[in-house]
Amino acid sequence: MPYIEDQTRPLLDPAIEKLACELNSSTINDRIAGEITYVLYRLALLVLNDKPSFARMNMLVGALDNAKDEFKRRKLNPHEDRKIVENGDVSETFKGEPYEVH
Repeated sequence: MPYIEDQTRPLLDPAIEKLACELNSSTINDRIAGEITYVLYRLALLVLNDKPSFARMNMLVGALDNAKDEFKRRKLNPHEDRKIVENGDVSETFKGEPYEVH
C-alpha cells in the first residue's frame, strides 16, 4: 500500500518525522489520538485545497482507509497474534455454550 517511489520518500520523510516527534512529545497520552485525528483531518483538508470534487474527496477517503488497513495488517494484527500466544486465545476460553453474564 504505501509503496511510493524511492526518490519521493526523502521529500516527505523529514516533515513526517518532525511531526511524529512533536506528537510523541505529548505528555498526556490520552490526547495523542485526538492530535493524530486532527493532523490527518487537516492534511486531508489541505490536500483537498480549493478543488473539492467527489472524486478528490473519495480519493482522500480511500487513502486514509488504505493507511488504516496497512497499519492494522502490519502492526496491530501481529501484536494481537503475539498476545494470543502470550495470554491464550479468548475464543478457546469459552468453548461450547455461550457464557452468561451474572
